[in-house]
Amino acid sequence: MTNEHDTARILLGAYVLGGLDDTDRYTVEAHLPVCRECRDELVVYAPMPGLMRRVPDTTITRAGADRPGPISPPPATDGLGSLLDRLRRARRARRRSMARWSAAAVAVLVLVAVLGTEIVARSGDHPPIVRFVAATGSRTTGQATLTDRPWGTAVSLNLRNVTAPGPFRLMVSGTEGRTEQAASWGRTATARAEVTGASAIRLRDIGKLSVLDRDGRVLATAPSP
Repeated sequence: MTNEHDTARILLGAYVLGGLDDTDRYTVEAHLPVCRECRDELVVYAPMPGLMRRVPDTTITRAGADRPGPISPPPATDGLGSLLDRLRRARRARRRSMARWSAAAVAVLVLVAVLGTEIVARSGDHPPIVRFVAATGSRTTGQATLTDRPWGTAVSLNLRNVTAPGPFRLMVSGTEGRTEQAASWGRTATARAEVTGASAIRLRDIGKLSVLDRDGRVLATAPSP
């Protein structure tokens, strides 16, 4: 259980950013319903995609810069102290590993966002907006702004009345039957969600967008633009 928990927890950041393959995504989604700690941490990660757009360009160069190592504690003088010392070092090593992955992910996504923004600005096109219609038994509505990118589609989501059990997922379905997760977030106190996501499916190939709850039930759908 501990190994499963540690693995899922390390993957949470990539899960929110939509960067996992099918195997890793299944690992996270199978673990979340049975682990409150990871569900709470997922809520903390949920705003990450939206915050990427606010990160200055200097993040790209700083993300790979060398960081000073941790200050080593004095050597332990007894068996218990030595054990605690090893545990502290192991915990710091795991945190450094997660920090390096997060910094790299931020750098890549910021670079993509900057390049994509420049392309859209030059084209002068206005990103299309699609409206979500609540599914039977759901009150979830809202809209999504879809922006075509060379690598796929950026999605800016704004939803209301998202009251079902979380975490929630935004799924993008292509016209050829391909489906991808574009975003994931946790339940909020206001039952509203403002989430930024991305899909490798190009805008012209999108068939529909769907919002799913924790159990995979469809809360709302939006047609292709």
